[in-house]
Amino acid sequence: GIAVFMMFYGHPGKDAATYLGLADGILSGSYSYWNFLEHPMPDTLRNPGYPLFLACFRVFSDSIIYIQLTQLALYFISIKLALSVLDILYHKIEIKNLFLLFLLPGIYVVSYTPLIFPESIVTFLIIFTIWVDLKLTKNNWQKHALLGLIYGITFQIRPVILFLPVLFVIY
Repeated sequence: GIAVFMMFYGHPGKDAATYLGLADGILSGSYSYWNFLEHPMPDTLRNPGYPLFLACFRVFSDSIIYIQLTQLALYFISIKLALSVLDILYHKIEIKNLFLLFLLPGIYVVSYTPLIFPESIVTFLIIFTIWVDLKLTKNNWQKHALLGLIYGITFQIRPVILFLPVLFVIY
């Protein structure tokens, strides 16, 4: 994972300028990439979740290395959570080892970590949602409030989370 991160490190991606511009726009008081204009046009293409995430880092530094390292850390935490989910579901080391073997050639997942792109955080949040649902076995309002909060945050970054309940039903 670290080797792939280093391979792609110098290329923050084609959408980096847009996402960082939106984060800067949020910090200047408008949700617009065009925040430098007298009358900035609001952005209607992207959800505000990832630019808000980026804005948290932009408050402290214009460097993207902190964002990239955080995304790399989220990748490793996602692997740990996925292994925990597999342990909860199957209790077999063989299944977890198969998962890790399938992950080795899948450099496309870790290649998103140095990119200024929301896939790393969304991957983490989806796996975290599944982990919370399985780990907190007692169905009470606190569990459902936490899951609702995670679903809402994830939706604001990428609405792909809407497919998760369908996958639960299929499973």
